Order: sequence, then structure tokens, then C-alpha cells
Amino acid sequence: MTTSRANLWPYAIIATFILFASYIGYMVQQAMSTNVDLVSADYYQQELAYQKRIESVARTAALPAPVAVEYEPAAQRLTLKLPPSLAGQAVQGTVHFFRPPIRSWTSASPSPQLASPLSSS
Repeated sequence: MTTSRANLWPYAIIATFILFASYIGYMVQQAMSTNVDLVSADYYQQELAYQKRIESVARTAALPAPVAVEYEPAAQRLTLKLPPSLAGQAVQGTVHFFRPPIRSWTSASPSPQLASPLSSS
């Protein structure tokens, strides 16, 4: 008496191919439904703003020493210490206070013109 046992490998291989084809079909459908517009209506203004940011980062990186920021909680004072190489130069800029969770706390205030940089005491 011989018993024939069914081999499951052919079914597993077919099922694997069907699952793979289904996955590829799903990925193609997702890719085709994705918006890939590379140009926006105000792309030129966006590029100018981004270029200003690049130039700002480049100017900051070109400083001989980093700008130090110190906060004194008792006096509630924020002090920016500029590099000594900026002594005697008029320095101006804007300080942005950014608070991601609470948008109303985000603000920008112009810094006063400085006759000389703050000392690094």
C-alpha cells in the first residue's frame, strides 16, 4: 500500500508570485496617484527666499568665531556675544524667537545697532 503525499512547494511558489505581483501593482498604483508637480505658482519668490537663507548661513559660517547666546533667568535677559573681530563695526540684525507648539509665542524683534560687539568676558 502506497500513500502519495501532496507536495506543497508548487502552491507556495505560485502564491509567492501572486503576492509579489499584487504588491508591485499596489506600488505602481500609489506612484501613479502621487502628485509630482515640481513647480509651484510662486516658485521664483520661494527660490529668492531660499537663496537669502543660504546666504545668511554662509555669512554666519564665515565669522571667525561663533555668536554666543547666554540667558540670565534672574534678570530675564538674553545676551548675544559677537566675535571680537567685529569691534568698531555697526552691527544690526533681527532676533527670531521661535516656539513651535504655540505659534502666538513666535516673534521677531530687531536688534539695536551696536557700536562695538559685546565682550566675551
